[in-house]
Amino acid sequence: MYYFILYFVILCILQYLYIKFMNQYISSENIEVINKVEYIKNNNIQIDKYIKNILQERINLLDNGMSYLEWIKYNIINKTININYKDPIFVTIYENINSTDNFILRVNHDDFLNNVSWTDTLDKLNNIFFYTRYKVDKDLISNMFKNNLITNDLKTINYYWIDSIHFISILKKCYYLRYKSKDGIEGVIFISYPVKNLTKGNLVKNIYNLSFINIIISYIILLIISIVIIILNKNDYLIKIKSYIFLTVINIYFWYYFNSYDQYSSTNEEHQKLTIFSSHILSVSYLIIVNIFILGTLSKIKNNVLTFETMMLFSFSVFLLLISIFKVNSFITYIEIIKERISLGFLFNYSIILNIFIIINYIFYNYRTNFNKIKL
Repeated sequence: MYYFILYFVILCILQYLYIKFMNQYISSENIEVINKVEYIKNNNIQIDKYIKNILQERINLLDNGMSYLEWIKYNIINKTININYKDPIFVTIYENINSTDNFILRVNHDDFLNNVSWTDTLDKLNNIFFYTRYKVDKDLISNMFKNNLITNDLKTINYYWIDSIHFISILKKCYYLRYKSKDGIEGVIFISYPVKNLTKGNLVKNIYNLSFINIIISYIILLIISIVIIILNKNDYLIKIKSYIFLTVINIYFWYYFNSYDQYSSTNEEHQKLTIFSSHILSVSYLIIVNIFILGTLSKIKNNVLTFETMMLFSFSVFLLLISIFKVNSFITYIEIIKERISLGFLFNYSIILNIFIIINYIFYNYRTNFNKIKL
């Protein structure tokens, strides 16, 4: 027992040290965007001047008699803007449809997206922005177009977007101009670049949103089950190892869940996540029915130790499941909703793992009991 408690304490200390001193994991895509933002920040004066000159040159081409179709083809060919960095920036052109709030994409970094409506582009972007606080403004292009209605001066605007190369949520700065061809076709031409990586700042480690009481309850349950398994099987060293395996597997789950990252989203989407989570709980009913069958089968076998182990695992799994479906609706901020969802998800997964151990325990018992009886 002494060695088991020592092993438990060592696992807890290692978990604490990892959580405290391990830096946030940053994907290679996030690092690329961060580096690009830093480069642009250090060279923004030259880059801004370069962008302004390019936009004015493109408008001058149209004003000086180039046909609209030729101008669009020219911008498609020369859409890439080199800023002396490995990832370029791009020219974008949206054409207004009959002086309405509808626009068609004519020039873009991806030629396959050309001639797609702004509405379809917006739907695609907001699907990529799934479950985040940041959404693309549906009136973004319309506001650019109307803002230059009286005086067509070079203007800037910041907006949420997706990085076209790394597909990371970003805040972009944009320089834009309104254009009008000699045929009366109007629209907006702009060049933008990232000024902030939104994905990195929108992530939070689960451990910081978990209820302290739930964590304590989970460790107490883990310790009780492991110690009971050792006491019940003190004369069977092979079965005794099972308690160490159980302790290790559950601690691996704790470590994984504590150190996983979740993404902040809007209040409505957090409520939606809670609703989805509640619907998943119903799917556990089948697993519980299976384990009730296992308990019924074991009760007919003269093996009180295995029956008690299984009953204990099942009881604690149901207890955790009941806590996870307990509803709290008195939320003041959406942060409280996030903490509730992450805490309940932790207990729900824990309950599932205990149910899986019941099935494994049953399979292991049948294997040990019936292996020598099988005639090969």
